[in-house]
Amino acid sequence: MAWARAGVDPGFLQTVSRRGYRIVTSAGQQLRFAEPARRILVTGATGFIGRHLLSALEHAGRRPIRCLVDRCENVQVLEGRGLELAFGNLAEGCGLAEAVAGVHTVINLAVCWRPRGAKDYQAVNHQGVQRLVEAAAAAGVKRVIHLSDRWEADDPKYPYLRSRYGGRLAIMQNGIPYTIIQPGIVFGPGDYLTEQLASHIRHRSVMPVGARRDLILQPIHVDDLARCIIAVMEDPRFENQALDLGGPEQLTFQEVVDAVKQRLGRRGPFPLLSVRSARAVAVLSKLLRIRRGQPPASFEVLAHATTTTDPHVVGRLFGFQPRRLSDSIENLDQDPPQTAS
Repeated sequence: MAWARAGVDPGFLQTVSRRGYRIVTSAGQQLRFAEPARRILVTGATGFIGRHLLSALEHAGRRPIRCLVDRCENVQVLEGRGLELAFGNLAEGCGLAEAVAGVHTVINLAVCWRPRGAKDYQAVNHQGVQRLVEAAAAAGVKRVIHLSDRWEADDPKYPYLRSRYGGRLAIMQNGIPYTIIQPGIVFGPGDYLTEQLASHIRHRSVMPVGARRDLILQPIHVDDLARCIIAVMEDPRFENQALDLGGPEQLTFQEVVDAVKQRLGRRGPFPLLSVRSARAVAVLSKLLRIRRGQPPASFEVLAHATTTTDPHVVGRLFGFQPRRLSDSIENLDQDPPQTAS
């Protein structure tokens, strides 16, 4: 069984079943839950963007929704929502055939951002995506929506961005109608950038962001991004396209820092390490097996984040005005929880 290969305890399955989940353990058993609707599979559903997308899908009445879940502890954030769970992962490919059975649309948000080894980026972001779309094609999936980065690069110096580039090619060459969404920097409750900035500003500590103060960002709110994803899913105009999305503001990194400081009511300078020093901290952290703080991939992203897009693109394509960063910074009054991954 896929859930056994994914390391899921049978007793755990009984527990989550009692809590209202519908467990997908094989393609045959999955048919018991078949409904006359367009089933959606979401990978990366327990992540920052995934949690917000699930809420938006539920609010819009888009069901049934199935989530590909890798680690058992992640399902706690999905509790009590009547979701289908399929156990498996992209890195090993286990459970993918079961996950895509009976699915109309796959929304792939899964990404390796904090690698445990040199090959993790490729295993998830490239080869894992390849496995997912191959399974989707075999199952007759009609649409794939893939969230990626605007700064993909086929350059061995940047292993994260290179892995994302490989995943993009896997999507485009598979044959299933696709849309690739490239949002740049995403902010909102639970994000990395603004909450980490707020923590360092409150404690007057140096943040090794590896970014120039004149770095140009175009942040988009996570709920606006979710709204765009749902619109893309339902509109054939966006098939076989790559969409660069961004918010209405093009801000320097210093302006982002200033917006967070203003939200916190803080004044005075905020120290940033240079790009070179921040990279040294990242290398040292890796050598010392420190797995908290800034993910290594973010250094690559911030090194390439000067690419912006039309600030009116969301309004032009989707007919609504996305939120401004300064008007929408939320939940910065407490330090973000430390995670182990």
